[in-house]
Amino acid sequence: MTKDINKDKYPEETKLKLQIFAESFKEWFPVFIHSNYITDVFIYDFFAGSGNDVEGSLGSPLILLDVAKGENCVYCAKVREKDKKIHFSFNEKDNAKQKTLVENINLFMNRCLFKNCVTETCVYDYKNFSRSEFKEIFQSNDFQTILKSKKYGKFIILDQYGFSQVGQDIFLRLVNAPVTDFIFFVSSSYIRRFKEEPATKLYFDTKKKLISMKIGQKIAID
Repeated sequence: MTKDINKDKYPEETKLKLQIFAESFKEWFPVFIHSNYITDVFIYDFFAGSGNDVEGSLGSPLILLDVAKGENCVYCAKVREKDKKIHFSFNEKDNAKQKTLVENINLFMNRCLFKNCVTETCVYDYKNFSRSEFKEIFQSNDFQTILKSKKYGKFIILDQYGFSQVGQDIFLRLVNAPVTDFIFFVSSSYIRRFKEEPATKLYFDTKKKLISMKIGQKIAID
């Protein structure tokens, strides 16, 4: 069973990962708000966790919401001005973590300056996505239609909790999807620990030293 990091204080490596992720999303999000070619923005966190750690440090779902709001809700105002829709989808298969996630998001929204965001600019797909298998969501007609559309901007987060579920077919579909960016976090310690697993060998050559990374090729690692 995978340890639930949300029940403890985030370790430094997790904080660094979240910082990198937050900075990436800060650069990505405004581009698609201002684009005249994008009608909707879809943001997916497929392995969302409970939303924060024991000290209240924000996890990926609340970071997404916080960044998308912008300082003094500047992005909320711009979304209204541009008449766009921002769709957040947070999936968490574990029942206890999913329940806590919903509570944390509700608390976040209650503290938000614009309390009408949910009806005016944001869609939260809890009923459709919560406690679902990643592949079930990914293979659904609704998700595939969104993924293939050039009118929708897509930002997708994957991490090592879903590492074994992201096969070559899924990876290539994400790479080739239009107007789509995704982040796939996998720690080196996880790779070393599970280096004999089929999912690890699919992307990493575990018999060689780390040399380089290229799409479509395996990564070599000690």
